[in-house]
Amino acid sequence: MNKAKGGFASYIESILQQSNIDYDYSKKGPDKHSFYFSGNFDEFSATFAITINEEDGYIFYFIKYPYEVLKDSINAVVEYITRINFGDVFGAFIFDYVDSTVAYHLATPLGNNMDENEQWFAEYLRHAQDVVEEFHEGLLEVLGGRDPYAVLKEMGAAVTKMV
Repeated sequence: MNKAKGGFASYIESILQQSNIDYDYSKKGPDKHSFYFSGNFDEFSATFAITINEEDGYIFYFIKYPYEVLKDSINAVVEYITRINFGDVFGAFIFDYVDSTVAYHLATPLGNNMDENEQWFAEYLRHAQDVVEEFHEGLLEVLGGRDPYAVLKEMGAAVTKMV
């Protein structure tokens, strides 16, 4: 059953349906559509949210890791994601202090036509998924007590020693 009516939201909905992905849909006002669903990576599942805001002209991508960060690990995890964010010009990792989770988010403008939007959507969603997967193992190591700087250095990430 189609919940979104018209525009780019209908395109996103058709992709989810064709992929047999169960999703929740919400609409705020005439131009803000959000889709929530789970997605699988090689070693974990994550929560996804995609929001299209047609009035303001952007698409927002959000991917949340399935791990709760224990209080003793918060500083190390925040250092880890801060170091990663320094080199990522497209999106950023965030730490949610309310539910103690880590997520990656990215916002892109809506294009001038559907072809442009479809191409950008695929490219930026793939980028977000790649970044989440690339830094997953390092996050687990930091959650396990390893030094964030050392983990990123071993991964070959371009990092500088923070003051």
